[in-house]
Amino acid sequence: MPTDRFEPTSFEAPAGPGYPESTAEAGDRRDGRVYRWTDRVVFAVNVAIAAGRPILLRGPAGCGKSSLAPFVARWMGRRYLEATVRNDTRARDLMWEFDALERLHDAQLGEAAERSPSVREHYVRPRALWWAFDRKSARKRGAPARDAGVAAAIDPALGPKVDEAVVLLDEIDKADPDVPNSLLESLGNLSFRVEETGFAVAAKAAPILFVTTNDERRLPNAFLRRCVILTLEPPGEDELVRIAWSHHGESAPDFEPAEEHADTKLFRAVARKVNDLREEAEREGGRPPSTAEYLDALRACRELGLTPDDSRWRWVEEVSLRKSEPDA
Repeated sequence: MPTDRFEPTSFEAPAGPGYPESTAEAGDRRDGRVYRWTDRVVFAVNVAIAAGRPILLRGPAGCGKSSLAPFVARWMGRRYLEATVRNDTRARDLMWEFDALERLHDAQLGEAAERSPSVREHYVRPRALWWAFDRKSARKRGAPARDAGVAAAIDPALGPKVDEAVVLLDEIDKADPDVPNSLLESLGNLSFRVEETGFAVAAKAAPILFVTTNDERRLPNAFLRRCVILTLEPPGEDELVRIAWSHHGESAPDFEPAEEHADTKLFRAVARKVNDLREEAEREGGRPPSTAEYLDALRACRELGLTPDDSRWRWVEEVSLRKSEPDA
């Protein structure tokens, strides 16, 4: 059964039904299996749960904002859903979409008239917030339960088939400022109405909502007032080493890496290079390498059998850490 508090005991989440169990280290797994939390992070998540508010995650790109939500979902035994916001995203796109183009196409072919009485529901596409609020009505697209003429929608959630969910709305600052404000009512009363069909969606259980921002655009004050806000700072050298170890099987919170261990030496050498590049970027106004890019460089070193002392390191640095922009 899902829990109502986030109380992790290690940096590796337990196995759960409906979640991928890949042990591959490379790439962005986004499966919530590994996350290095702090007591401050855990406390902020539980404040958001207790207050019934979204938690807004701030911090530079690659610092782990998007990885926290699936980790929380796995620990709490909840379903996980996500949506990435684009500059053309509307608030309703996070709840549902209506495929007017397909409906027009069917009407031209004379097929729309042959469908069931709930013909409009056939063109409704439930999105992340609808699935999080009420997965059963989302599966039926809001059509009456007795209506078998509407094809069932495919549930995109990971995790167990329970009502409780965790939702990630990624990069909300990409959208027009009207989008966060337009979400306030639906997130406040956990309900909305599908305009094309009139169907009222209401949450069966309150989801835990994570919203990320890179602060590329200022968010409306009304939205900020209704969020619990947590800022994630880029980790220092020691923390980068511990993060590397947590991705290589050492998930105990009290684990301290042995400095004489060969892996620790490699992790620290690459971490030192990353911090040097961050300082350089700060001086010159460039983009600093992220934690995710640190892990990429580290995997490359392990797989290719090299260290920052190797003559080939400059190529690893160039393609995985610097990624410099071309001159204007």
